[in-house]
This record gives sequence, C-alpha cells and structure tokens, in this order.
Amino acid sequence: NQYNNMTVDGANFNNSFGLSSILGGQTSAQPISLEAIEQIQVNVSPYDVKQGGFAGAGVNIVTKSGTNTFKGSVYQYSRNENYLGYNAGPTTVTKTPFNYSIKGFSLGGPIIKDKLFFFVSGERVRQDAPATSMLPSDASHAAGGNYSQANADTLTALASFLKTKFGYDPGAFQGYTFKTYSDKITAKLDWNINGKNTFTLKYNYLKSSSDQYASTSRPGTGQVTGGQPGTYSMPFFGSGYVINNNFNIFIAELNTHFNNKLSNKLQIGYTALRDFRSPHSGSGTFPLVDILNNGNIYTTFGYEMYTYNNVLNTDVYQLNDILTYYKGAHEFTVGTQNSIKKYQNAFAPGYQGVYQFNSMTDFYNSAKNGTLNAKSYYLQYSALPNGEFPWANAGSTELSQFIQDKWKVSNDFTLTFGLRLDETFYKQAMTDNPTFDALKFKDGSSYNIGKAPMNNVIVSPRLGFNWNPKGDKTLQVRGGTGIFAGPPPFVWISNQASNNGI
Repeated sequence: NQYNNMTVDGANFNNSFGLSSILGGQTSAQPISLEAIEQIQVNVSPYDVKQGGFAGAGVNIVTKSGTNTFKGSVYQYSRNENYLGYNAGPTTVTKTPFNYSIKGFSLGGPIIKDKLFFFVSGERVRQDAPATSMLPSDASHAAGGNYSQANADTLTALASFLKTKFGYDPGAFQGYTFKTYSDKITAKLDWNINGKNTFTLKYNYLKSSSDQYASTSRPGTGQVTGGQPGTYSMPFFGSGYVINNNFNIFIAELNTHFNNKLSNKLQIGYTALRDFRSPHSGSGTFPLVDILNNGNIYTTFGYEMYTYNNVLNTDVYQLNDILTYYKGAHEFTVGTQNSIKKYQNAFAPGYQGVYQFNSMTDFYNSAKNGTLNAKSYYLQYSALPNGEFPWANAGSTELSQFIQDKWKVSNDFTLTFGLRLDETFYKQAMTDNPTFDALKFKDGSSYNIGKAPMNNVIVSPRLGFNWNPKGDKTLQVRGGTGIFAGPPPFVWISNQASNNGI
C-alpha cells in the first residue's frame, strides 16, 4: 500500500515518508470526512500518462463544491456498551464500557450567484475504549482465558516499589482506556473569474492522536514473547505512548480555456505534515524496563524506547501544469508534475536505555543492591562532535514530464499512447560518519553513508485502447501495456540519515 499514489482533486495527498499508507494512518484517522467527498476513483493500470508516481494504484478523491443552492448537513453517530448484546446462548460476556462518537457538519452554497461558491465540512471523532480485555490473575482467578499469567499482587507490589525507590509512577496495569481522537476540516472556494478562467482554493486540516502500547521490537536485546497484554504479560500504562498525525494542506488551481482547441490546468500547493510521539510515562529520564518470566515478557514499564524526541516534520511544495490541445480526432496533452519534499526527522531508539531482566528477583536485586544483573542493556546516544541530538535532515526533488496523444480512430475505437519521464534528485545533505566510511567490508568495499542515492530517469511508455464493438456501449473492451513506477517510501532512505549521528 506504500506504492500507491493518493491525490485529492488531482493534487498530491501522499504520506511520502512511508510510515503509513495514507495521511493520518498511524492514528487510524480518516483524513477527509466522507461528507466532503463527491467521488473516489481507483486506477490500477491507467494508460493515461497524466497519472503517475505509483507502482501500485492511483487513488483520487474528488471533493464537493458549492452551487447556487445552499445545501448542508448536521450529523452525529454514537455507540457505547449499551448498543451491544452480551448473551450468546448460555454464555454471558462481561460488559466493557466504551464510547465512540462522530459529530460533523457540511455547508455549501453561493457567495455571489453564478460567480463565487463555498463549501466547508468539519468533523470530530472521539473514541474511548478499554485498552485490553485481559485481566491479571489473582487469588480468585487462575491464569487462563482472559486472565494473564501476570499476577495482580505482584504488579501492585512492583508499582509501589517504583514509587518509593525511584519516585516513578508506572501507571495502571489494568482497567485503563486508550483514546483515539481526530478533528478534520475541508474547505473550498470556487471562483468563476470570467468565461475562460476558473479558480479554486482548497484547504484540508487534520489533528489526530491515538494511544498505543509500547513496541514489542527490542533491537540489540533479542526478541521475546509478550510486551502487550496477553497470556504472559500485563504492561503498565506508562510504557505506552501517544502518536500524533497533524497536517495543513493548501492547494490552488487555475483552469483556463483559451478557446475550443486549447485549455490549461495549473496547480500549486503546500503541505505541512507534523507527526510526533508523546510518552505515557511521566518521567523523561526513566528507561524502559522489561521483566521476563520463563523467557517471556511478564511486564513492561518506563519510557517507550522509540518515543524519545520522536518527531517527523514534512514539508511538500508542488507545481503541476497540464496543457491540452484538440485537433480533429486527436487530443494532445503535454504536462509536468513536480514536487519538493523536505523532511526533518528525529528518531533515536533506546535513547533513554532499555533493560531486560530474566526475573522479578533479578530486577529487585539490581535495584536494591546497585549491582546490575540484567539479561541485556541497550542504549543509543549521539555520536555527533558536540553531542547534540541527531536530527536527520533529508529531502528530494521529483520532476515529471509527459506527452500523449488520445486518438479517436473511429466512433467505436480510441487509441491512447504517450511517454512519461520521472526523475528524483535526493538532497545530498546527510550527516556523514567518517569512522564508518573508513571501514572495509569482507569484499574490500567501503561506503560513504553521508551520500544519498544518485538520480536516474525512469522512462515509462504507455499504450492503451478502448473498443466499443457493438457501437451501443453495451459491450466494452479495454486493454493496453505500460510501465508504472514511483519513488520509494522515503523512510528507507531516511533511516540511513537517521543512523549516522548515533
């Protein structure tokens, strides 16, 4: 899904960094309200060269516009535990409190009749749900089913010890909820300037967040089972984090019809994506700690290992222009689609340290006696000369040009053929690590990790046809061939830049 190209009204709407397939994907937020959507177009193999930048599919969302008639809507959808059934035959399921609600509105109409129109949609989503249905075992409930091997008395004693010994409150280990929130706005102005020109200004806003468990991945410490509520484990709430996906997107579009033969579509836009994490832990210095039992994680507390100062700021500037010329049975198209992408990424796993102890006894002995008896310890730190936090600043410039002829050979047969050229220039500004550069690998090679990939032109010819053999459109035959390509998720390249400074 990271190979798809997402557009809104033809303008770039991608999560180009690639941490999720769509904008707002990490918080499970829908970036645009369904109330603001007029159409959704999905193209798997479009032989039209105007559609590019993907090796998977092209997905375009067409948003609503205002008209000469005022139209609006107000809506609310709600769910809670009282909307569910809890009796299944002889079994009665425990009622678990939760709340889910969507509130929104839309309004569109004329500002100046036949001349200037507006449309706006706003939506608010709130969900508070139990983080898990698992419960710790205790004197009344043995491990099994919904009861974990992690014991309530043991975890209560551990929480008390952490508060007394370190002044650290790990939070609850049961009965806590996770929140998933999002607020979104879609706004649009359409201006009929004159008989030849129309201008559209679009704005999209999203603010979203979602509670998450600590990642179960432990690089450098070995992989073990558990880490999230389950058969073996009951982690503390403080070991998790909140993921935030926010954006502001502005798109301006000018459509010009010079005459019956020539038209042009110009788009310019700016996208500001702001993604970051916030820890559930109340301490900014406490490390992440796993306590194991028989090789499985029994509980986890502390600062989530991937969250410290984890920030991703993305700025995208785009410029697209498509010129169409009609000549007899031919529709000629020449165009360009370009973007400049800038990324500022802070990602330092284990910057607070990550401990794993084989047992609760080993942890207590280490904490009380000051003699470390850990299974493993993992730490990353800044290797920059001045010790500053290792920010990764990277980016790229993507240039695309295309030319095409859509030839109506007859009333029942149309042939489309064209050529698309795509080229990506990566910003050569990654932090270098001379110590790594000096290393020689087994085959004698060495690598400069401060150097980004070089550019290369991707040539994508396309050929397609549409045949209406009966002439009445009851049967349609379509086909073609072509090359489809797009830039890789930038996280693959940013990892190189991120790791250079730690």
